[in-house]
Amino acid sequence: EGLGHLAVMLQFYMKEEIRDVSQLVPGLNLLHLFGQVMCNCFTISDGEMQEVGIGLYPSMSLLNHSCDPNCVMVFEGKLLRLRAVQQIQQDEELTISYIDVMATSQERQRQIEKQYCFVCDCKHCETGHKDADRLAGEERCWTKAKELIPKVEELQAAAKWEQLVDTCQAFT
Repeated sequence: EGLGHLAVMLQFYMKEEIRDVSQLVPGLNLLHLFGQVMCNCFTISDGEMQEVGIGLYPSMSLLNHSCDPNCVMVFEGKLLRLRAVQQIQQDEELTISYIDVMATSQERQRQIEKQYCFVCDCKHCETGHKDADRLAGEERCWTKAKELIPKVEELQAAAKWEQLVDTCQAFT
C-alpha cells in the first residue's frame, strides 16, 4: 500500500512539476529511479509494528541481505537505528534481512526474488537450515490451538470473560 502511494505521488509530481520534459537531467530514467527508490525505501513502523509510512534512509540502503543477519533495524519515531544481534568481527559485513527470517527457505527465496529481483544463495537457503523446526513449530501451535477451541467455546457460552481472556493470553 505504501509503495502504491509513492507511485501516485510520483505521477502527481510529474504532472504538476515537470511540464517540460527538457527540464529533466539528460539521460535520467525516471522508471529506473523509481525502481531504485522502491527497492531502497523502508516501511516505518511504530512501537506496535504498525506501518505508519515509508522513508528513504540512504546509509541503511547500503546494507546487504542475509537470511542469518547480524543486525536489525529499529525505529525510534522516524529515526532508524541499526542494532547488532550477533557478535560482529572486525571487517565483517553488516547485514540485515530484507524479509521475515522465520519463513521457510522456499518462502524466503520466493519473496526475495519477487520483491528484490535476486536469488538468495546463502547457506540457510541452500541447506534448508531450520526449516523442519519452523514447520514443526507451526504444527505444534495449530495442534495446541485446536485443543483449546472447546474450552474457549465453553467459556464464551458461560460468559466467563476473564477466564476466556486468561486462557487466550496463556496460549500466546
